[in-house]
Order: sequence, then C-alpha cells, then structure tokens
Amino acid sequence: MNPDFRKYAPPVSDTADLNMPEISTRVLDSGIKVTTHRSCDADVCYITLIREGGTAEAQSPAVSALASGLINEGTASFDSETIADTLDRNGAWLTTGTSAHHRRLSLYSLNSQLPHVLPILSEITGTPAFPDDIVQIRTQILAQNIGVSQQDVNYLAHCLSDKMIMGNHHPLARIDTPDEILAITPSAIRQFHQKYNSATSTHLFISGNIDENTETLIINAVNHIPANPVKAPLIITPYTPMPHNSVMTSALDHATQSAVVITIPGIPRNHTDYIPLNLTVLALGGYFGSRLMTNIREEKGLTYGIRASLLGQHDGSHIEISAETDNKSTTRLIEEVRSELARLSSDPPRGEELTRIKRAATTSMRAIIDNPFGPIDFRMTMLTSDIPETYFKDKIDAIKALTPDTIARIATTYLRPDTILTAVSGSHS
Repeated sequence: MNPDFRKYAPPVSDTADLNMPEISTRVLDSGIKVTTHRSCDADVCYITLIREGGTAEAQSPAVSALASGLINEGTASFDSETIADTLDRNGAWLTTGTSAHHRRLSLYSLNSQLPHVLPILSEITGTPAFPDDIVQIRTQILAQNIGVSQQDVNYLAHCLSDKMIMGNHHPLARIDTPDEILAITPSAIRQFHQKYNSATSTHLFISGNIDENTETLIINAVNHIPANPVKAPLIITPYTPMPHNSVMTSALDHATQSAVVITIPGIPRNHTDYIPLNLTVLALGGYFGSRLMTNIREEKGLTYGIRASLLGQHDGSHIEISAETDNKSTTRLIEEVRSELARLSSDPPRGEELTRIKRAATTSMRAIIDNPFGPIDFRMTMLTSDIPETYFKDKIDAIKALTPDTIARIATTYLRPDTILTAVSGSHS
C-alpha cells in the first residue's frame, strides 16, 4: 500500500449515476401489497411487514408501542422461549418498531433457513397471543423507562416542543405517565392489534437474493392476514402550532445542562419547495460542517453538538433545531440560532461551502443505493412518512440545481427568525 495515500483526498463522484434500482410492486388477491427488491447474490433475505395503525391511532403511545414490541412474545402455537430459540438456532433475528401511523415487523434470515423460521413468522403475523404475564412485565419496564426519561432534559424539551408545533391535544404530542402505562391491559393491546390487522392495510417488503420460489414461500407465510370488511382509517390530524415566538420551559432541579429545542412550521412533502427547504436546512445544521455547528460549537463553544432537521409526515412538517448547553447559556444559544437563520438569507453559502453542502447531500443519497437493503428501506420510509413517488429523482435534480439564490429565497420564505417556537428544559436556579 502506498504510504502517502492519506495525503490525498479520495475522488468525489457526482450524481450522474445515482438512480434508484428497479423495484417491483403488486397487490395480492387478499389485499396485501408486496414490494420486492432483488438486491444481492448473497444467501440472505430481509422481510418486513408494515401494518397501518401507529401512535396516532392508539388510545395512548404506549399501546401501539406494546402491540408492536410484544408481537413476537408468544403465539397460538409457540411461547416466547421457543420463538427466541428457533430464531437464534437458525441465525435469524426479528426487530419491531412503531411510528406515527404504522407498526413494523422485520425478519432477517439466510435463505437456506427460511423453512425453519417462516413458520414462526407465519404465527407471529397470524395469531400473536400478547400473553398476560409478559404484558405485565413489559408495561412495568416501559413505565420505569418513562419515569427515568422524565428526569432527562432532552426528553422533556422534546415533549414540550411537540405540543408547541403540533398542538397541545394532537395525538402525536400525547405523553403517557408511568401510572397510565401500568393501567394498560392485555385486552387493550389485543383490541388495537385486531382493529388494525387487515390484509388491505398490510404492506410486505422483501429484499435480498430473492428468486420466485423464495418470494412464494415468504408470501405464503403471511398471506393469511384476515381481510377485515371494514378497514380502520388512519387518524390524520393537521398541526396547529402555537403563535410565533412562543416559549415554553420545564424546570428540572439540579440538571447540569439545559436542552433547547427550536421548531419552525414547515410545508407539505408534496410542495415544490420541500426539497429545496430540506437542502437549506442541511446547510443550516444537517452535517458536521454546517452553519450552526461551525458557529455555536466550533467558534462559541456553547454546545458539544447542535443539529437541524426537516421532519415531514402525513400530519404536517416542521424544522427542528436541538442542542444541549450550560444552564446559563440558553439565551445566548437561542440568539445565535436566530442570527444564523437570518444570515442564510443575507449571506447564503457560496463557493467551497456550497460544494460541501452538495457533497453531503449526494453522500446521503448514495448511501441509500450502495446498501443492498437501502432501496427497500427507502420504500418503507416513503410509506410511513408520506414521501412522493418521484422524491429520489427530484432530490438528485435539486442537488444539482442548488444555488446561493435558491438558499436565500428559501431561508427568507421559510426560515425566518421571527417564526420560531422555543422549548427549554433545565435547571433555572
């Protein structure tokens, strides 16, 4: 190896070859929607079922989280120990998760072991038991975790921020107390699961070394989900943000730092300015060399890290800027954020800074297609976050076309310092 290789930066590729690979979709007679990506030659497969019905549709966030997390803890034929042992013995594993309007169950397995693990997947998707004893244990654990989180400034600031940007009574801004979690019954979890357990609201994603026989095996394992005659609707509730410049605080005695979460109302994902706004937020605080990191971390030393993100979903979108800082520095940090928001309009990125932004954006897009499971994960995110079909290509085109004038226009329109909502949690003593 050339000992001087570290002296030279690796070549930087452009966006010319960034194209989403071919992914097939179809709808089974049962109503299940199937998306398949034949992504690699290795003897592996990645199977995910996404069901409609998430945090917004449950009577509490904990009910949807428990319905998702407990689905593999026992079925009509297998107890939790048998499920875990079978998966472990065959080198397979399951993951679960919940989001605003969906629940996810993923299985990773070698193709050669599918005959051994698919019966488990079939039972989990068809006859989950949600055993009383395990529900009791998991609710206790979740209640304890929430109790611990209530002593974390970052958690408290984000809870306040959600209410400020979404609305105080928005389904996605609800917070479960430990006592409310302990009061959740197994029947409440089962009822929620059954309500949103319909073939017509189920999406099956398959990726890996998938031939027709493998695809058929997987489909047969899950194609028994009932076709409920009445499909339960998603509960989409538009955001109702608080007035501009609103501030909410949460005191936490003896906290060594304060958490600051600043939000700005956004625009829908199908808006023509959404992707340019995404790239402008990237310039503000979406990568290590961003404006916020350079000023507030590197130059002012007010925080170890600060980040800005554009978060969009079915109900609405918003820009979020979050950081932790010394209790005495919160006002200064907020003013520096205001200053950087204004500077994006008056002094947008140019030259080398603009090149870095484009490279950071290109790298994130390339990461999607360079990972064999990346394209199928992207398709799942399109479903759960309400992303338009043409988003990938549109973003590539927007990266190429990004100019200082575009950033200045977007910042002037959507990132005005006088529109921020600020949530702070920490010690005020």
